[in-house]
Amino acid sequence: MKEAIRNFIIKKAREIFEQKGFGNTKIEDIANAAGISKPTLYNYFSGKDNIFRAVVYNANFEFDKLIKPILEDSASFPEKLRILIIRLLSHINENRGILRIVFYESKMFVEAIDKEDLGGIKKILEIKEKRIKIFDDFFMQACKDGYINKDIPVRYITLFFMGVLGEYSVWHVFKKQEFDNKAIRDLADIIFNILKNGMFKMKL
Repeated sequence: MKEAIRNFIIKKAREIFEQKGFGNTKIEDIANAAGISKPTLYNYFSGKDNIFRAVVYNANFEFDKLIKPILEDSASFPEKLRILIIRLLSHINENRGILRIVFYESKMFVEAIDKEDLGGIKKILEIKEKRIKIFDDFFMQACKDGYINKDIPVRYITLFFMGVLGEYSVWHVFKKQEFDNKAIRDLADIIFNILKNGMFKMKL
C-alpha cells in the first residue's frame, strides 16, 4: 500500500513538473494533485528535490525495462535493432516533458540530484554504465554473428548509437513538437539505414 501511494505521488508530481517546470512547482502543487496533505506527502518524501529525483530515476528504470525484452528476443539482430530504435524514439517522445526540464533547468536538476543525496550523481552514472554494458553485449553478439564490422571496437559502436539518440533527444526537446507514430517510424528508418549502410556494414 505504501509503495502504491509513493508511486502515485511520483506519477502526479511528474505531471505537475511537466506542466509548470521544476522551478515553478511548489510542494503544495504536488500534494494537491495527489489528493493528499503536505504532512502526508512528507511521510514519503523529504521535499520537492527528493520527489524530482524519484521522477528522473523512474524514467531511467522505464527505459531499462523497455529495452530488456527487445534484446532478449530471438529475432535477428537487424530486426531487433530496428524495433529498438523505434521504441527508444517513442520513449524520448513520451518523456520530452521531463527531458525539457533537465535541459532547460539543468542547474536546478543537478542541485536537486545532489543537494540531499551526495550519491545521486553517482547513481545516475552507474545506471548509464550499466546501460552501456547492455548495449556493448548486444553489439558484441552482432559482431560474432557477422552483422557488424569487427574492425570497429564495440564500445565505439555503443557510444555512437547512444550519441545519435542523445542528440536526437536534445533536438526533439528544443523543437517542442510531439511526433506521431509515422514520424517516429520514418526517423527510425533513416537512423537504421545510416547504420546499416555505413558504420555497421550489416550482412542482410
